[in-house]
Amino acid sequence: MAELNLASLSDADLAELAGKIENEIAARESRKKKVVLDQIKELAQSIGLTVDQIVAAERKGIKKTKTASATVYVNPDNPKQTWSGKGRRPKWAKELLEAGKSLQTV
Repeated sequence: MAELNLASLSDADLAELAGKIENEIAARESRKKKVVLDQIKELAQSIGLTVDQIVAAERKGIKKTKTASATVYVNPDNPKQTWSGKGRRPKWAKELLEAGKSLQTV
């Protein structure tokens, strides 16, 4: 590759060159995507399916993951112990209730 002396270029020339580089990179990425999409279409057709059918089948197989519930209660004696208010009540929460305290205060 020929050495290009960027320091000798004006600001306008550098900006123009940068734009041309960005356009060329985008064009190459677009061509690569088209090649891959054509390959995917060809493979799908080879087994009698469309790309939409394959994507729909894949989405059916993807299971949604559960997100963790937000912390609602925090043990005042140990802030590392938390509870979302869902599921079994932790031991520390039971002990607070037995001591006459309310969960609303923690």
